[in-house]
Amino acid sequence: ANAIVRVCSILLLLCLPPILASEITKTETEAKDLINSWSKEFVGTAVMIVATCSPGPALGHLGRAFEWTTHWAMMALADYSTGGPQVNPAVTIGLMTHGGFGISPKLAFTNFCAQTAGGAIGWLILACSGPYIFPNPVGGPGPIESQLPASFLMICEGLACWTLMAAVFCFATTSPFSNPSPKIYAAKMTLINITVRMLIVMHGHTGPALNPALATSYVLIDTGFMPDAAHFFAYWIGGIIGAALFAIVWKRLNSDDKTEKNKKSSFAIVSNIAIGIYLGLFATCLWYAKFRPEIDDFIAQRAAANLPVKRNLAQKTGHFLNKIFRPQKVKV
Repeated sequence: ANAIVRVCSILLLLCLPPILASEITKTETEAKDLINSWSKEFVGTAVMIVATCSPGPALGHLGRAFEWTTHWAMMALADYSTGGPQVNPAVTIGLMTHGGFGISPKLAFTNFCAQTAGGAIGWLILACSGPYIFPNPVGGPGPIESQLPASFLMICEGLACWTLMAAVFCFATTSPFSNPSPKIYAAKMTLINITVRMLIVMHGHTGPALNPALATSYVLIDTGFMPDAAHFFAYWIGGIIGAALFAIVWKRLNSDDKTEKNKKSSFAIVSNIAIGIYLGLFATCLWYAKFRPEIDDFIAQRAAANLPVKRNLAQKTGHFLNKIFRPQKVKV
């Protein structure tokens, strides 16, 4: 009963931006925009979680090709059916930092609240319905374990969100990917999905979430409590810094006079996309070559000394996103 009260209280707080929209905005139009944005992000995040996190528990792990295709289809369905919401605070911060997408700090905070509330509802639907309709357990990004250095976990999420923003800017905001035709939309979603899957495989120490709202809402529903400081340090601070830094770099690449004069040039477009892909891959390689071996050595040393070692709840229980390629055996 106490857990239900806590969860309901937190959800009520997350609903305050649309409730108080007329009080915190200067015009009626701005208030309506705030309410519409909150509603879109709330519904979009809930649908995204239910759609993308149900095939594994429902169907099991039927092979790499099937799971890649299923996840792509569910992600595209969730995005298209809800009007293309951001569903991710890191993406929201990246777009706000760039400055070219009309996102103010007030709107960004509203989206944060909506994304976290929508995530909680999505996980709640899966948690309540899962035992009755899914043969396999439903899991998600769990709490950060105290045995792992928070700084490494922050770096993990930061580099992952840097690469995620590279995919968003390259494949969702540049021409011709901004074209609304079905073929272009399918290509865009395919490229973003491939990026997400690569990050999921390479950044398993934090679940991975690649999404602060998804991680926090899962812990809230799973435990009935808000996460600890290490969780926010890793998922929120790390993810937001990574996304914001890439947005600054991307804006710099596209802000000089030469780029502005040749923004419709095919060569300029291809060059920008190529640079964005290179920067995203550089961050992924930096994690895989430098930081991931260090954290794996840390885990191995603790295991050799018979000290408790846990990556996190998602890694231990085998969340279906983590098991796409190969489950990692964790000594506890």
